[in-house]
Formats: sequence, C-alpha cells, structure tokens
Amino acid sequence: MVSIFQYIGQDLISMVKDVCEFRKKYFRGYPYMYDAEYDPDYESRYISGYAEDKKSMLVVAKNEANEIVGVSTAMPLCSDSEILHDAKDHFLNIGVKLEDVYYYGEVIIHPLHRRQGLAKKMYQLHEEQSKKWGYTHACIATVIRDLNDPRKPDNYLSTDEYWPKLGFSRMSFKVNYEYPTILENGESQHSSNPFAFWIKRFA
Repeated sequence: MVSIFQYIGQDLISMVKDVCEFRKKYFRGYPYMYDAEYDPDYESRYISGYAEDKKSMLVVAKNEANEIVGVSTAMPLCSDSEILHDAKDHFLNIGVKLEDVYYYGEVIIHPLHRRQGLAKKMYQLHEEQSKKWGYTHACIATVIRDLNDPRKPDNYLSTDEYWPKLGFSRMSFKVNYEYPTILENGESQHSSNPFAFWIKRFA
C-alpha cells in the first residue's frame, strides 16, 4: 500500500535530503538524463529553491516500509525562484497572466510503481491545493529529445500522449534549461536541454 504526503512552503525543508537521494537514483534515466552526482550542490539548491515560496508544494509517496516511491514538486509560476525565471517572458508574450498559473514540476516514480495511477493521484493533490489558492491554470514542462536519440531505451514510452488525457495542451514555445546531463558519449557535464510547456485551464 502506498501513502501520499503533502508538504507546503518551508515544511518541505525537512524532506530535502531524502528527496534529493531519491532524485539522484531515479532521475538519471531517459529522457531527463540528470546526473546529480556530477554537481551535488546543484541538486540541493534546486530542491531548496522550492522552499523559498510559501505556496510551493512537495508531494511524496511512500510504501509500507516508509520508503519513498514517488516525488512531485510544484510552485506558482510567478514565484521569485530562479527555477522558472527563463519561462516567464514566454507566458507574458502570449498574454498569459503569471499570477493565474500554478507550475507542476517533475514527477518521479519508482520503476516498480509506474503505470499504476500514482502520478495522476499526486497531480490531483497539486490541482486541489492550487485551486484553493485561487489559481485558474496549471502548467507543466517536459524535456524534448530527438526521436533517434541513442540514449533512448527500446522500451521507452513517450508521455506526450499522456498529458492531453489530463487536460493539458502543448504550448508553442520551448525553454532551454541547463543542468548536469549525461551526454550521448556517457560523460556528464552542465548542458542545455530543451523543454516544452503544456497548459491546462481548471474546470
């Protein structure tokens, strides 16, 4: 049985260490190819950045052994955190009010718990809380990889068909984010990665 816990604002600081360890292990895979070991300080800064906003959110799923099996982050698009700094102008340029949108960050699920509806449940918590705060839209960002990327596993299934089922529509722009990336040659370095943004209007 899996239990889901929600942490808001500075309450999530107590979970930073455990969440960082989980991300290091399961965010290395395709398509993100994130190498937290390459720059450990980047990882702790990234997660701690969510605590800077009182309306940021961390959702954690744990199994019966109290082990983390899922993590999802979220924060207001208008947050002062540098995490979303490069995306804001793109939203403003197409007439979207930043203060109306709540950003759902990455959702990372343990391989043994994938495709069981856990990610959907975690996003539902984000939606319920963001609606209570008065947000009218949600957005997400997904990394863009070439169809012939040699790092792609044979059994990889794209999530591009998943997001419309949750009510999201892909936006016309992309944003490049730099983070420690496992390259095609197997080495790691800080590298720019293109992300697509998707948006949803709450019913």
